[in-house]
Amino acid sequence: MSLGKFITHTGLPNSTPVEYYLKVRGLTDKYPVQSVNVMASDKNPTGEVRGELAEKLPGGAIPALELADGTIIEESNAIMEYFESAHPEGNLEGTDAKQRALNRMWNDKIEKMITENGLDAFRTGPGKDIFVKRFPCLEGAHETFSKRVDHFMAVVEKNIPEKGFLGGDKPNIADMRMVSVFEFMTNEAFGNVMRDNLTKNPKFAALFARQKEFVGAL
Repeated sequence: MSLGKFITHTGLPNSTPVEYYLKVRGLTDKYPVQSVNVMASDKNPTGEVRGELAEKLPGGAIPALELADGTIIEESNAIMEYFESAHPEGNLEGTDAKQRALNRMWNDKIEKMITENGLDAFRTGPGKDIFVKRFPCLEGAHETFSKRVDHFMAVVEKNIPEKGFLGGDKPNIADMRMVSVFEFMTNEAFGNVMRDNLTKNPKFAALFARQKEFVGAL
């Protein structure tokens, strides 16, 4: 029985972590996908949600989760946290306070220190022509965000596990986020804004390879 629907554009770095999460948890049947095309075009130059759906999503962006009672939950972290609480058996973040705190720590490190800076490097670099129509993209910002990725990857590299995942023996939400955004940021079609970062950080590179193998088998 469907408990809601997941509104997404498959392949976008903010949506893919939730798509992987649903597959890992076996929840895809309970939350079927509603696909939305938000690729920038002549008719939609900013690549934002348009029409009737925009009334439900005032931020104009995806992903979003619409529950059976009509409640809308935006933001990928909030959506995955809802799934963790609504379906606690077999969740990815653990059940005791220490494990949940450690998993949240990794999600914050990966997102706040690396993936958000990497995505902003894309938004102010290869994707600037699209994103400048949504919000300010200042000259010189691309270099700043790129250097932040260099800096923080070197900092976090020291603590990256040499086997398994960020969540230990099994991936956690931080792993879902990292593999999704790294796949996007190493894609030549989107400018490969992480061109040299994995070469400089071999533990990150090895973890990314393990994550890709895991999600590739889903």
